[in-house]
Amino acid sequence: MTAFSETFVKLPERSIKLRASGELELGDFGFSVQKLQEHLIRLGFYDGPIDGYLSPETAVSLRQAQAYLRLQVTGCCDAMTWQTLRQIGLKRA
Repeated sequence: MTAFSETFVKLPERSIKLRASGELELGDFGFSVQKLQEHLIRLGFYDGPIDGYLSPETAVSLRQAQAYLRLQVTGCCDAMTWQTLRQIGLKRA
């Protein structure tokens, strides 16, 4: 039997803050980014990996989606972008 390891992984501060703010921006990672990538793939704006990392490639795809959906083009996923992506996704499902 192996001994209990007291090694803890410290998450970057930004990954914790995005839970409270709900906004995603370049460099963020986690489950919310995975969901964003899934929405972007489903809508045909992203063809990269679903890795949960808001990479420059994911941000470019997000900007393209924002432009197409006539939202403010920021490359950040704010509340309005989330709402619109979800609504469009539900209509196409």
